[in-house]
Amino acid sequence: MTLINLLRLIKWPKKLLIIIIIFSIVSAGISLTLPILTRDLIDALTNQSITNNEILIFIGLFIVNALVSGFTYYLIKVLGSKIMYNLRSTIFAHILKLKTAFYDQTESGIVISRMTDDIENINSFVTEKVTNLLSQIIIVIGAVSMLFVLDWKITLLIFIAIPVVLLVILPIGNMTYKVALEKQDSLANFTSLMNRVLSEIRLVKVYNAEKKEFNLANKSLKNMYRLNLKEAKIQSIVSPIVTSVVLGVLFSVLGYGVYRISNGTLTAGTFVAVVFYLVQAITPMASLSAFYTEFKKTEGSTKKLYDLYLEESEQLDQFDNKGTSKSLVNNLNENITFSNVSFSYNRCLSI
Repeated sequence: MTLINLLRLIKWPKKLLIIIIIFSIVSAGISLTLPILTRDLIDALTNQSITNNEILIFIGLFIVNALVSGFTYYLIKVLGSKIMYNLRSTIFAHILKLKTAFYDQTESGIVISRMTDDIENINSFVTEKVTNLLSQIIIVIGAVSMLFVLDWKITLLIFIAIPVVLLVILPIGNMTYKVALEKQDSLANFTSLMNRVLSEIRLVKVYNAEKKEFNLANKSLKNMYRLNLKEAKIQSIVSPIVTSVVLGVLFSVLGYGVYRISNGTLTAGTFVAVVFYLVQAITPMASLSAFYTEFKKTEGSTKKLYDLYLEESEQLDQFDNKGTSKSLVNNLNENITFSNVSFSYNRCLSI
């Protein structure tokens, strides 16, 4: 798991992470409370027994939920910024220690692409998917539990959708991993080509190599275009199936709920609460179903970044506070003898 190994390199801000988890739990708890309050308000309106305190509590919870959600969003972005800083700092420190032979075999544009695009993919996954995972799980479990309490018959309709979604998501996730890996390679090659051509543009013009370089760039762009279409085809399969299943469950519940209300076995307030919990459960469930696909996509796009980190580094000289090498001879009056001295960037070729 290259993504998990990369995330282990990060010095996680534990206090910030704990605060985000706490606020996420609070936000999820308030979201699960609102449908019950809505049910009570509707039933009170039906019976003409509503009080001002109930309305104020309902409005107050809405405002608190909005404030908590906004503050949590800000903290998540702060967390993402810290992750990007720590990871880029760690990888760049390693890049500086790589052997010269590595740079003889690898174009600088590829290394730049790993430092920018690959780490940005990790940031997007962590801030948009991982940090919301806990609150989504709490909301799904809480909403489904409340649905069982309110009406277990309606809840059974929801569980019909789960096997259908899993049968689609699991194989698609592996396909997404391979496409993401190819996309990042193609993007890295194009970045490398652009970096080389622009840095040596005078040489390109002297040798009239504009057409040759354009053909190379065009070939790389066509490959990226092909991979984008391939990814679009995969998403075009996943999205309609998930959406159709969600809509099917929603319409089934609405139809069954209206039937129960007409028979008098379900109150209007309870039905509204069921719909609220249904929406709360389905939206995170759709996000959770896409989590695996996004994880495989990020895993594929960061494999080469981790390979870069695993590249063998050279042992650099250590310096003291004055900038003097600790390995230098302390007494410069001593004789220095050169015997059997050789130098090479490549082990197979000595200079």
